[in-house]
Amino acid sequence: MLYVRRFMLLMIGAYLLTLLLTFLLVSGFVPAEFQIEQGLFLFLPYWMVFIPLAIVAPITFRFYRKLFFVLLLVSSLNALQFFDRYEVNMASPKAKSTSDQLRVLTYNRGGLKDVEFFKNYLEEVDADLMVFQESRRNSFGKALEGYQKIHCEGNFCIASRYPFAVKEKFERPRSKYNEIAATRYEIKLYRPLSYLSSKGKQDPEFSGITLNLYNLHLDTPRSALESILRLDRSTADKIAENYSDRHSESSFVSESARGQDYALIMGDFNMVMKEPLYQTFWSGFKNAFSEQGQGFGYTKYTSWHGVRIDHILCTDDISVQQAWIGPDFGGDHRPVIADLSFPNADLGL
Repeated sequence: MLYVRRFMLLMIGAYLLTLLLTFLLVSGFVPAEFQIEQGLFLFLPYWMVFIPLAIVAPITFRFYRKLFFVLLLVSSLNALQFFDRYEVNMASPKAKSTSDQLRVLTYNRGGLKDVEFFKNYLEEVDADLMVFQESRRNSFGKALEGYQKIHCEGNFCIASRYPFAVKEKFERPRSKYNEIAATRYEIKLYRPLSYLSSKGKQDPEFSGITLNLYNLHLDTPRSALESILRLDRSTADKIAENYSDRHSESSFVSESARGQDYALIMGDFNMVMKEPLYQTFWSGFKNAFSEQGQGFGYTKYTSWHGVRIDHILCTDDISVQQAWIGPDFGGDHRPVIADLSFPNADLGL
C-alpha cells in the first residue's frame, strides 16, 4: 500500500509540474532562449492537458486534500489561459452602420471544397476589399464580378472596388522559386466609400487617402513540428532554420508597414497572438478581432483543435468597427472579416 501511495504522489507531482510548465509556456513567462520552443508549443492542442485531470483530481481529493487545492489553483490558471487564448465572444456581426465604412476580408483558400457556398457568401458579405492566399484567378468563376480591379500573382489574389497599384513584393528568405511572403498595394480610397460614378469610377471632385495594404502569407512552422513528431536527427537544425525564416519575414514586412500611414496588414500569419514572434513584430498594430471580435476566433482547424493564425491588423489611424470569423467552406482555414473607418482622414467631406 505504501508503494501505491508513493506512486500516486509521484503521478500527481508530475502532472502538477506539467500543468505549471504549460501555464508558463502559454502565458509567455519563459526565458528568451526558450521562445522558439514556446512558439511551437502554442500550435499544439492545448486542451489535451486537461484530460488527465479527470483521474488525478479525484485521487488527490481523496488522499491528499491539501495538495488538491494546489492542483485546483494551477488548473484554474491554465483554464484562464485557455479562454484568453480563444477570446470567446458570441455576438453576431451587424450590417455596416454607415456608408463610409470599408469592409475587408482575408481568406486562405487552401483546401476549399464547397465552392458554391463560398461564392454565395462573398455576395452576402459584400466586402469592398478582399485578399486571398493559396489562390488562383481562374478558381473564382463569377464570384468577383462587380469589383473594379482584380489582380492575382503567385498564390496571392486581391479584389477591390477601389483603384490600386502593386508597389512592393517581399520574397521568402530561402525560396528557390522566388516565392512571395507578402505584397504591398497602394489603394486609393474616396469618401463616401460607397460612391461610384455610372462608369464605375470615383468622382474626381472627391479627394481621398492612400491605403497601404499588405497581403501576406508567412511561412508555416509545420515542417518544424513534423520533424519533432518524426524524431528526425536534423530536428534542431530544421527548427532553427524555420524560426529564422519566419523571423526574417515578419521583420521586413512589419518594418515596412510601420513606416506607412493607413497601413492594413491582412492574411495568413501562421502565428497565434501569444507567440513571441507575433509579440515582437506585430503587437504594435491593432488586431481587428482582438478589438471587436465576434465568435470563438478559430481560423485554422486540424483534426484535434483550432487556432487563430489569420489576422487583420492596422495602424492607429484606422478604427475597427466590428470583426468576425466567417463560416467553414470545407478547407482548413476560415475567412476573417472587418469593418473599418478612418476618423481622422481628410477625405474631402
